[in-house]
Amino acid sequence: MDEFCKELEKVIKAGIGAVATGVEKAQEAVDNLAQKGEPIFEQAKEKVAEAADKVVKAFNEIGKPKMEDLLHDARAFTLDELKTLREKLDQLIVDMEKTQQEAEVIELTHEAPVQPEMPVE
Repeated sequence: MDEFCKELEKVIKAGIGAVATGVEKAQEAVDNLAQKGEPIFEQAKEKVAEAADKVVKAFNEIGKPKMEDLLHDARAFTLDELKTLREKLDQLIVDMEKTQQEAEVIELTHEAPVQPEMPVE
């Protein structure tokens, strides 16, 4: 019976060792993935900055005085000018939505870092 208890104790210790090793390997995997993800994260930041620049550029192309004229007297524009304005506004909206989505992805990656589960003792 004493031999059985010793073997059972070995099995229990081996199980605990396996869990501890699993936690260590999981942490190594998370660290490795984070390291590999860093360049992608930097690229995403660059893309958000580029998209923001596009939004500013599109707004500047439309021009504040032209927008004020539109609000003051919409009949001052030709049909072609209104179509062009509409196209630029539509593109501005698309760029802003894309920028917002990219920013949300970046925000989520910073808010919820992956944490390995600790073994219950």
